[in-house]
Amino acid sequence: MNKTTYIQQGGVDPLVMNVYDLIYCAVEEVKELTAIYPTATISDASDSVHEELFSFEITDTRKNYFKNLLKTGCFEVSLLFQLAIRTKEDRYLLDEIVRELKVT
Repeated sequence: MNKTTYIQQGGVDPLVMNVYDLIYCAVEEVKELTAIYPTATISDASDSVHEELFSFEITDTRKNYFKNLLKTGCFEVSLLFQLAIRTKEDRYLLDEIVRELKVT
């Protein structure tokens, strides 16, 4: 049984996980992500040093999350994305996502 069939039959995608991110932006920009992830857990993480900082938690794959960040333009304000572009493994994943987005 392939992965797609397994998931269609009610199995859980093993790559789906809780994704935690810190988003540095105004409330309006967070709304773009909440439109995609209506069940996201969002909380104000601002402090005396960092204003307009939000904790963002969803259940998805890293690949889908990064793809949605690129589609919405929110990749610039995502701490997780900014860290990902600095690691070799995640750069391969991001290159794959960019190739997929160019095709669609």
